[in-house]
Amino acid sequence: CPRDSFVPFFLSVYMVCKMIILEIQGFPLARHYYFVSESKSWTEAQTYCRKRFTDLATVDSVEDMSSLMKAVVAGYSGYWIGLTQAGQQHWGWSTGDEILSNFSNWDAGRPNGNGWCAFTVDGVWRDYDCGVALHFVCYYGKSTIFFFIK
Repeated sequence: CPRDSFVPFFLSVYMVCKMIILEIQGFPLARHYYFVSESKSWTEAQTYCRKRFTDLATVDSVEDMSSLMKAVVAGYSGYWIGLTQAGQQHWGWSTGDEILSNFSNWDAGRPNGNGWCAFTVDGVWRDYDCGVALHFVCYYGKSTIFFFIK
């Protein structure tokens, strides 16, 4: 059954090749990360990612963090991810998810009030001034859940 027989919609349920497929765009199960070597403030980076991808990088697991780090070009250190406290009571993702998942990767002693946005350096998260221009990581993703019928 060829993959191109699937037609993406915001929410669709359809049967193809003896599979029922539930597809929800914008709620990624698997994310594809893209490193951008341009330097931008956190807000500029978010705008860039939303125009070209889904958003700034969101990380929900060790596996996500590993994938994100693999996307970064060797030699670059310190890049924005989509974690912020700006305009929110708690730290959350730029996608609008205010509460962090069970996974957290803060550096020791962080966040410590140095800023309202987060960047990654040496595989850990640190809070930083959102106005500073850094490289950044975007992601693209959508969810597709497959139910196989016997």
